[in-house]
Amino acid sequence: MTAPAAFKATFSDFRLVKGRKVAQIVVEVPIEEADNALKALGGIPRPDLERWVAVARLSPGAFIPKSEALASADGEGATPQKQPTPAPGETRKEYTLANRVGMTCGKPDFWRWIDGQRGTALGVTDAEDAARWVRNKCGVESRTEIKPGTDAAAEWVKIETQYFMETGQMAEPRR
Repeated sequence: MTAPAAFKATFSDFRLVKGRKVAQIVVEVPIEEADNALKALGGIPRPDLERWVAVARLSPGAFIPKSEALASADGEGATPQKQPTPAPGETRKEYTLANRVGMTCGKPDFWRWIDGQRGTALGVTDAEDAARWVRNKCGVESRTEIKPGTDAAAEWVKIETQYFMETGQMAEPRR
């Protein structure tokens, strides 16, 4: 096995650096994966050494399970598997944000993941319990209020990303 040359992160910020004619693009990784991300980038940044890297957006809906994309605790990793390509003439179903919230709330694995949050069982036993928890976390009265560009959507994406990263579940295709 070889060490991974890539890692999954969320794009979180962009800013111009005044006086240097450059922009900074900030991505975030879960703290548990920070060492692996730094290894993939060649270590901590050094002011005396430029390391050029490639940055690519994952294709809509692409999710590489942690076990396939990131190094294990001993520093060894696996090469990410290529995402399946639709056959000619076949279209891939894409879902809205509200669809994804509803589908995720219907998954028993998601219920168990919610129960494991904060180390205490919350008693989530069905999709409605999960929906209630999501509405509370996102600060909305209805999941239909979780729309792109809103604070509720940003919170949902954090929840969804954490769930997928911690469980290795596959994400629903994004729109």
